[in-house]
Amino acid sequence: MPIVLRLLLIATLAAAGAVLPAQDPAADMAAAKARLQEIAAAVNLTVDGWAWTLDGQAWDDYKLGRGLDASRVGVRARIPCREVVAGVPVLGTPTVLKLKLYARGLVDVTVRQDDRVVQVIRIDGGGDQGVEVVKEVFLNDPPPITGSTIDLEAVNAGRRPPRGEFWPPRRNPLPETGLVFAIRGAEMDYLEARPMVAALRDWVDSLQTAERLIWPELVRYTFTRRPYPIEDRRGVSAERLAQLGAAYARAVQALDLDAVKRGSRDRLDASLKQSLAETVELRRYAQEFKVHLIGNAHIDIAWLWRMAETREVARNTFATVLKNMDEYPELVYAQSQALTYRWMEERDPQLFRQIAQRIADGRWEVVGGTWVEPDCNLISGESWVRQLLFGKRYFKEKFGVDVTIGWNPDSFGYNWNMPQLYRKSGLDVFITQKIWWNDTTVFPHFVFWWEGPDGTRLLTYFPPEGYTSRVDLAENADAITKYQATTGWQNSLILFGLGDHGGGPNREILDRVRRYGRLPVAPQYVHAKAGDFLKQIPGALGERIPVWRDELYLEYHRGTFTSQAQIKQNNRRCEADLGAAEKAATWARLLGAAYPKADLAALWQDVLTNQFHDILPGSSITPVYRDALETYTTVRRKLGRIEDQALRRVGAAVDTSRIEGIPVVVFNPLAWERSDFVSAELPAASGELALWTVDGKPVPAEFSRDAETGTLRVAFVAENVPSLGYRVFVARPGSPGPAMIEVKADQTFLENRWHRLEVDPESGQIRSFRDKKLDREFVAPGQAINALRIYEDIPENWDAWNLGFTGRVWPLNRAAAVELIHATPVRAMLRVRHNFLGPDKARYAPTEDFPSSTFTQTITVYRALDRVDIATEADWWESHLMLKAAFPVAVTSNQATYEIPFAAIARSTRRETLAEKARFEVPALRWADLADAAGGISVLNDSKHGYDIHGSEIELSLLRAPIWPDPMADRGRHAFTYSLYTHAGSWADGATVRRGAELNTPLRAWAETRHPGKLPTAHSFAAVDTVGVVLETVKLAEDGDALIFRFYESLGRPDRAVLQLPVTPAKVSETDLMENPIQELAPAGPTVTLDFGKFEIKTLRVVLPPR
Repeated sequence: MPIVLRLLLIATLAAAGAVLPAQDPAADMAAAKARLQEIAAAVNLTVDGWAWTLDGQAWDDYKLGRGLDASRVGVRARIPCREVVAGVPVLGTPTVLKLKLYARGLVDVTVRQDDRVVQVIRIDGGGDQGVEVVKEVFLNDPPPITGSTIDLEAVNAGRRPPRGEFWPPRRNPLPETGLVFAIRGAEMDYLEARPMVAALRDWVDSLQTAERLIWPELVRYTFTRRPYPIEDRRGVSAERLAQLGAAYARAVQALDLDAVKRGSRDRLDASLKQSLAETVELRRYAQEFKVHLIGNAHIDIAWLWRMAETREVARNTFATVLKNMDEYPELVYAQSQALTYRWMEERDPQLFRQIAQRIADGRWEVVGGTWVEPDCNLISGESWVRQLLFGKRYFKEKFGVDVTIGWNPDSFGYNWNMPQLYRKSGLDVFITQKIWWNDTTVFPHFVFWWEGPDGTRLLTYFPPEGYTSRVDLAENADAITKYQATTGWQNSLILFGLGDHGGGPNREILDRVRRYGRLPVAPQYVHAKAGDFLKQIPGALGERIPVWRDELYLEYHRGTFTSQAQIKQNNRRCEADLGAAEKAATWARLLGAAYPKADLAALWQDVLTNQFHDILPGSSITPVYRDALETYTTVRRKLGRIEDQALRRVGAAVDTSRIEGIPVVVFNPLAWERSDFVSAELPAASGELALWTVDGKPVPAEFSRDAETGTLRVAFVAENVPSLGYRVFVARPGSPGPAMIEVKADQTFLENRWHRLEVDPESGQIRSFRDKKLDREFVAPGQAINALRIYEDIPENWDAWNLGFTGRVWPLNRAAAVELIHATPVRAMLRVRHNFLGPDKARYAPTEDFPSSTFTQTITVYRALDRVDIATEADWWESHLMLKAAFPVAVTSNQATYEIPFAAIARSTRRETLAEKARFEVPALRWADLADAAGGISVLNDSKHGYDIHGSEIELSLLRAPIWPDPMADRGRHAFTYSLYTHAGSWADGATVRRGAELNTPLRAWAETRHPGKLPTAHSFAAVDTVGVVLETVKLAEDGDALIFRFYESLGRPDRAVLQLPVTPAKVSETDLMENPIQELAPAGPTVTLDFGKFEIKTLRVVLPPR
């Protein structure tokens, strides 16, 4: 039965309520598509069948777009004679060959028609990026009945200028590489047929769009093209689909194909009119799809270019957008990243004023709210707050805009606590799309409530296409029908424009959108603000919006947790130093010092800038990292000066007048009493020194003098240093007498009151690690922990981003040396050395076995500390290899726990489902933990992020060696520390959170002079009375003369905490993360009581009485 009759019968029976005959939608669609394709082919004027040659003798098939790397190349195609095009006789009429050509190098292209030169085209593609040009070649004669042969000969003169006459000649010419010529497009243009070709192409696009909307491909794909079927939730009845199918078939059949092919303009016009009359219902259905368009330019702050270049990229992009707004009044543009606006404010004030006007007009939408679009897994909770605080305050101050849309479409995964961070910063909705890049599973939702670990929900929207759509009708139709089938909704938002290196919405795209508006059948395209669209979602979808209770883990780009180790280490240290400096400056302010607010803000902004999602993850070029390291060096130097001045002010207020000897002040930047190892420089002294508490108790200590400078230092474990405060110790001549032996060691074992560990002298690995208090061995039977392994890591693509394990692994199980290097009552240290000869290293006699990389590990146990440190020095010179430390432990659990910003997340240790298998490398901040009912082990780190915990084995990723885009990534010397901590019960029952913070935030110590003061020799400026609530931040408020205290519940349990303040406050208010007041609280003297939900973040604004 012909498809028209079949579909008409189905529609008639359905309308009458009859039982429909068995349908075969796939066959119906295939039949309709076949006829439509035949009509489309009649107006397809692309020149196909190209071949290419280097010598004019041997010819190979050439596919349009392929780059040919040669100094001389020939390309040929046969243009058939067409007597009729789109129903118009064209034999003997003027004909044009439209060519889109690309060249890298200086290229002369000679175009011949049947061996006669038609045109010579010069393309100056001397830059590394090359250049694309579009040329119209008027043919000398219309193609004859037999057709014509078109030849293009491209001669590439290269990119090098001629050698100077005084330069010595080369014995062999230096060949140039990277000389490229390509034909990216070739199409015939018959001038007489132009109007009819355009009309028929509109008709074809319309009917093909209808086809895609009625019979969509209900399959979605991972980034690596793994298919996943979609359940059809479109909510369109079978009856209506049948009616639409019938209308589609009538419209296709109505067009006179014979008139198109043989040339009868009157018949074609009449049939086209009849066909369009059949599209009324199709148009009505297509117009039910409303595509909201928001322009954007996704400006990468740095990536394959330096930040200095990005400033010009941003300026050029913004100028182009503003110009296009004048020409296209419908255009609406969205731009995130406060930093890019500040660049304009500083470098082009006139352009900045124009942007401000367009914001006021409602045509430029400020989104994101962050300083830059940061990596969303690797930064601390407080960094998240400052990204939003500095970004939102800038937009509010400069434009009067309170940003409510989170916008980070290109970061490499999104931590689970973002819903709370966003909502408590005044953002109501989040837009991203990167999870579409999954390589293993397809994320199931376009629109969903993202519920964080504390229960906060954030409306989240994934556009049907990425973040730089070119607004192609066919691609749009495919995307919005998948979206419709998943959400049951026909309204969508598409982000369009050129991106990464700027660009934004260009005329080509904007003209295309206007053309779609004139098509007989097409969705509605509406330029609109993202916020206006997003406000519709809750009311339109209501209870149909699903809830996602997990992180947004990207099954791709897993190498970004490890690439560029020095950048990640500097970020971590700067985060800790900024927090410590702010706290010290706050206490110094209470003692009368000025608070360096502007200086700290500038340093924060420098660190936030380097958290951009192509800098911190390690996916930029070499110069970007040279720039970043220079910035970090400056930041840390200035922070050191700010903190030192503040702590000296605190020290000057301590009464040390009664101390006999050298006062040594130890300051604790963390908000709990702690003990930790510390060292301090002392003034010159003669004779033997000993260390004491202020009340005369001996403290085991190490005194050492630098052989070259003569500098005297003391090192010791400072016990019971008060929360956010200090304790004074005393160094004076004499001997403290025999100390109690708390640390034991020999050539293969270390022991203190908590742990005993044994190192295998052959492998250098830890073969026994026993918790003495738990009486439990933590090394799995027959295994060893701290086993260094080197994996071959060759990604298929995205070298710095992805992991590409080949299965080849080199275990470092033969130590070059194991030796006891230090043993005192304070600490004992075993040193283990490993050598590695990598596969890429050249081997020359007689030192064929000389290593390419070396590793020195110092394992340290301390008196009075339950943490074991493993300090690692690596001299790393490999390519496409990855270094990990493995810990096969005697712990079995179905899940492991990892620190994320202001919270923790449990992830499966199994590899059963596809999603579990995909998470073979996951991100964390300062710790990860594996525990069973009786206890567990935490692997802490001072600068690493990549973990792999499966079964009973923990792996910590240490170094990578990608070669693109930075060919020197991670090569060189590295120094970092990771630590082991064991505990009873779960991670929340132990002190994992505190130990991770302590490793990353050392105690500060300095020698003070003797002087009077108003402060005692031990003092806490502030404290919290519960283990689960962490007081993370103390600083001066952004506005007014008040202090900000920020807390988070760290153990995933509701809790009540009492904050102890330095004095009774005049006023206490709870605020959001932007320091906007929520409610006033009633303190009880110098204390404030706070109730926390699990993983809840709270911020207090405290006004102290006048000094």
